[in-house]
Amino acid sequence: MVKIKPELQVKYDDIQSQLEAIDEDTDDRIQTEDNLCNTECKLKSLLDKMSIKPPDKSDRTDMKPINNQMQFLQPIKLPCFSENLLEWQHYFNTFNDLIHSRNDLSDIQKLYYLKSSLRDEIEKFWEIEEPILVKQTSHDNSICERNFIENTIRNKDGRFIVTLPRKSDNIKLGDSLNNAKNRFLSLECKLIQDPSFKKGYSNFINEYIDLGHMSELNSKDLLIPDSEVFYLPHHAVFKETSLTTKLRVVFDGSAKSSNGLSLNDTLMIGPTVQQDLFSIILRFRVHNYVITSDITKMYRQILVTQKDSNLQRILWRENPEQDLKHYALRTGTTSASFLATRCLVQIPNACRAILNDYVDDLITGADSVHEIKQLKTNVCILWNNYLYKLTYEVNQREVKIFTKRHILSIISGICDPSGLIGPIIFLCKHFMQSLWLVKCNWDDTLPNNLLSQWQIVYNQLSLVSSINVDRCVKLNIDSSIKSFQLHGLPDASLNGFGCCIYVRITYCNDKVSCNLLCSKSRVAPLKQMTLPRLELCACLLLSRLLNQVTLALNERINEIHLYSDSMIALHWIHGQSTNWKVFVANRVSEIQQLTFNVKWHHIESPSNPADILSRGCLPEKLINFILWWHGPSWLWLLQDSFCWPTNHHFNSTETNVDPQCLVQKRQTVQIHSKY
Repeated sequence: MVKIKPELQVKYDDIQSQLEAIDEDTDDRIQTEDNLCNTECKLKSLLDKMSIKPPDKSDRTDMKPINNQMQFLQPIKLPCFSENLLEWQHYFNTFNDLIHSRNDLSDIQKLYYLKSSLRDEIEKFWEIEEPILVKQTSHDNSICERNFIENTIRNKDGRFIVTLPRKSDNIKLGDSLNNAKNRFLSLECKLIQDPSFKKGYSNFINEYIDLGHMSELNSKDLLIPDSEVFYLPHHAVFKETSLTTKLRVVFDGSAKSSNGLSLNDTLMIGPTVQQDLFSIILRFRVHNYVITSDITKMYRQILVTQKDSNLQRILWRENPEQDLKHYALRTGTTSASFLATRCLVQIPNACRAILNDYVDDLITGADSVHEIKQLKTNVCILWNNYLYKLTYEVNQREVKIFTKRHILSIISGICDPSGLIGPIIFLCKHFMQSLWLVKCNWDDTLPNNLLSQWQIVYNQLSLVSSINVDRCVKLNIDSSIKSFQLHGLPDASLNGFGCCIYVRITYCNDKVSCNLLCSKSRVAPLKQMTLPRLELCACLLLSRLLNQVTLALNERINEIHLYSDSMIALHWIHGQSTNWKVFVANRVSEIQQLTFNVKWHHIESPSNPADILSRGCLPEKLINFILWWHGPSWLWLLQDSFCWPTNHHFNSTETNVDPQCLVQKRQTVQIHSKY
């Protein structure tokens, strides 16, 4: 066994804490991968000083070196991380339970599992859509909920006091003071060397003390046994883009005690209580009047019991001349997100806006001036100017040599939860797939053919900032609405597939508006598929997206119409799912369930705006592409369905006809859904 010098061990622990706190430092998974690689470089450099040989780049990621021999790592089904950025915290915490908390795995092995997991998630860009399983409430989540209901109280000031959701009362922690002390002494050296850094760090800690979010312990408190206390190491995280606090102090609940257990190992995370960002943005776009707000230091507004605060101790002093002081945090750490948002639900008179439209900030609205004034009074928020446009920001930094790492970082920097610039995002995803196929390493220069393709895209990305989308999908906020309709269209190409949904509104003054509400796209899987199957996947993607939209806007919708330019896909959808092979049958069955009582129409390809989504588009073309922003021209007309594509009812006698026969009738036969 290699003997490690104490000073190197401290540095190793510090790097490991950075690795564990990556999720605190970033807001998206691609930047996380970037930070992960940088941390790995530091780790390898330190291992060299320790005379430990790290695994070679040529080594397989599913192997581990033991006594200079290669052995396979145990296959573990790692958690799935979707494109929803809000799910990153849940993904990280699940990974922590499955991999990081295991004492039988070394740090290097855990690092390989994490890298492999993130790499697999990037490949999911072009994996085929599979049926979504209904999310079930886990046993741990049920325990968290019961613990909250039975043990939460409010003090005389109305502030919630909660208990931390522990996995078991029988789990005992080891000594954590020595590790926390060593980590603090290492941090203190950095603070002494950088006065500006020290000032920012001290200000953050002193704010905690002034606000009562942590309190100093007395000599009696220090007599509590080690198994009932836990000392959290802490370090700084910088976020230059923050408008308020550029430096935050992160308390490391993943640090191990002397028996190998960390505080996070003993606590449950808790379920996600708040609404998803996608639904909140959809509602934000249909309100006549909107407001935004923030709950100041929300997670720190909820206090933990005195007993549980002993599990959240830290060490601190202003300068080395002082003795180390022991403090206890009064606010939660690991499960703070669940506890804080669950407390919002517990408020008896909490208004609809907080319950439905709060994630990390409040983004909500109403349809009348009276409602918006009442909402402002109820939640004590600041009035914001009426927002007319939604805009995008792309931060393009100067890059001398383009690598896969740089390109991935640029693509991930474009945030588009609603898919309003979906064709641009698809173009970038498809390029990323091409880059993946040539198996470039993260820091290798791109091949010339791919470099020239990327430069064309890169040179136009700055134009994304000039795209302005109406915040409100309504033509006039003062006009009375006669009908609120959703129109969805899917399409596919050999490059990928996608779908888009439009809001068509007819008003009592005989005017009509039609605007893009949202879209979703997928790059085609690496394993080649037939175009009809890709078209069916597009229909499934539309059905799922429609389900999300209707859940968010259910009260407003009067009619829903779906369209496809694929006769084969429509034939499958209108047949019995048991008539088709497994691939088609599974997707048809889900489509029929999700779009029950919804009309499917056939349209000609030139009228399908999803066509551009399945192929990608440069910003220069998309900016003024009317078909994309407002849908087919016949949707703008007042006469409703009288001017839409004429559809004949599907002939039920053809349910067993070979779909290939329908290709010859594409120009003459049109289909209307029996639903």
